[in-house]
Amino acid sequence: MNDPTAAGQLLHGFYQIEENAWRWASTHFAFELAASEADNGSRLFLDVTVPAQVFADGTKESKLTGRAGVPLAPGTYTMPGKYTYERELEPLKGGRVRVTCEVDHKLPASATGTDRRELAIIVSQASLEPR
Repeated sequence: MNDPTAAGQLLHGFYQIEENAWRWASTHFAFELAASEADNGSRLFLDVTVPAQVFADGTKESKLTGRAGVPLAPGTYTMPGKYTYERELEPLKGGRVRVTCEVDHKLPASATGTDRRELAIIVSQASLEPR
């Protein structure tokens, strides 16, 4: 997320790099990753931070759902903090996978002040590893 040359892999829903390390994502975001040529299945790793402000309005949980050709099991977070959304993927055709994600809660307007962006979750890394 901190490499400006990889920005072409971020398809939509991401904002600029912050603190040279991470990006805010909106409630709907997508990215594309390359797999190795000898792909026998992969593991998706998405490092995220659920900010405390998500829970400021009494929200009890925040859910991240993903899709990589097929639906991926959701991640449910009941506390602020850093998490890794890790899911198994079937072998990829064409060597690339498009991952779309949705977060069911965004920061309330009171938490964003004059920032008019739709802020839902912080993403610090997305990667594929062979199984």
